[in-house]
Amino acid sequence: MRDAFLILELSAPEDGYGDRNDVILKQLAPQRSLNYKPGTEFLYNNGGYVLAAIIVKRVSGQPLAASADANIFTPLGMTSTRFQDDPSVVMPNRASNYHRDAGNWRFVPFGTQPGAVGNSGLWTTPRDLLRWASNLVDPKVGPAPPPAEMQKPAVTSAEGTPWGLGFEIGEHRGATFVGHGGGDHGIDTYFVW
Repeated sequence: MRDAFLILELSAPEDGYGDRNDVILKQLAPQRSLNYKPGTEFLYNNGGYVLAAIIVKRVSGQPLAASADANIFTPLGMTSTRFQDDPSVVMPNRASNYHRDAGNWRFVPFGTQPGAVGNSGLWTTPRDLLRWASNLVDPKVGPAPPPAEMQKPAVTSAEGTPWGLGFEIGEHRGATFVGHGGGDHGIDTYFVW
């Protein structure tokens, strides 16, 4: 499918954002063609993660933040993890974002509108991330073992892709790894397993 954020950048500005995921869905819905035949090429696309969050909301009747908290974070003891879909909610112990601009460090405010969640908006700690990683090895939540699609390249073309279902796949010093990174102004993270 088309890249959600490129479509947003090329679209006329919205008067009121409301739920950012709903705005993205509104932009994706009229798209009638694909970038390429599925399974033949690869293009990282955040829109798929946003659509997954919308599906979770419609099926569970709860926003992704509430559903993930009830079904993943709380059962795993991840008490410092949440999808931040509401900027008015104060996050205890949250680190602030800073970025370098013309040689000076600048504070990056979270903003007044919530961002999209599913592809972003997850705030966690190293301790909670280790709890989640432990669940990949010894599942208490989700399937056991984790789906093989997460660790198998998604594209069958000659070039292949370094991506499975939500995980980048690679090799370092002879060991295969899966991982995923994320970031924004003043934030940069990478999880590898």
